Amino acid sequence: MELGPDHFSSLNRDLLVEIMSRLDGSNLAATASTCTALRDAAGDERLWQKLCNETWPSTSNGQLQFQIASSRTGSFKSLYTDAFPLVLFEVTRGVPERIPTGREDLCNKIVGDLQLSWILYDKRKGRAVNISSWKPRSIYRSNPPEEGYVICFGSIIPIEDNRLPHTLAECVITIKCKLMIKQGCIRWREISLVINDRSGSHLNGEQSMAVMKQALICPRSINHYMVELGYQQFCKQKIEMKLRQRQEESLANILCAATAIAALLGICYACATLL
Repeated sequence: MELGPDHFSSLNRDLLVEIMSRLDGSNLAATASTCTALRDAAGDERLWQKLCNETWPSTSNGQLQFQIASSRTGSFKSLYTDAFPLVLFEVTRGVPERIPTGREDLCNKIVGDLQLSWILYDKRKGRAVNISSWKPRSIYRSNPPEEGYVICFGSIIPIEDNRLPHTLAECVITIKCKLMIKQGCIRWREISLVINDRSGSHLNGEQSMAVMKQALICPRSINHYMVELGYQQFCKQKIEMKLRQRQEESLANILCAATAIAALLGICYACATLL
């Protein structure tokens, strides 16, 4: 039986909001597209604030809520829409071979449930972006091992700026932590963010700011599989570039050695002729 166009309009708005508060972001957006009454209810800021607080508990901080409310959009819906999808570096040459990430058979219990978001928020324009990868890109033992683990998250940012040496930049979020087995918890020791170019070199402050501005407008996706494929392709390209650099350096060394030998032989021949 088809529902009339005003089927939900007779229901109390607060009741609709209460029912829809049990949905996640994707289902909430899908529900809002079904009819006018549900679309109006889905625009309630309380729903999106609840989603943001559940996804990123730090957004429940009063000072941060004030910053969001006083931004250009002043909307938790805008924050969630911008920050929930991950930055997407699109795969353009088919599915790449899998690159080892260093987390196989290593502390899988930690990796399984660990998630991290690092959200850049532009208050002036009301834009946001999550430059983390949610799941760890890699996890390694510290050196010395007693210090715990080093866990890396991050994303690949396509660049359209002539001031940067490459067309891609990598945001690397590094966490150092120690597993407290007796206490049943993790002790966080350090967290840092660095931005590298495709060769792995750190970018300076001006270049890093250009990357962050680009991140706010770059493509995103809620398809984590495609995001992971893009990262694997980036890793493959980085390995290929390093191999080319090594080959070029080896060729340059061979040419320098050949030139030096030729010059030495020429000097020896000239000396022998004079004698």
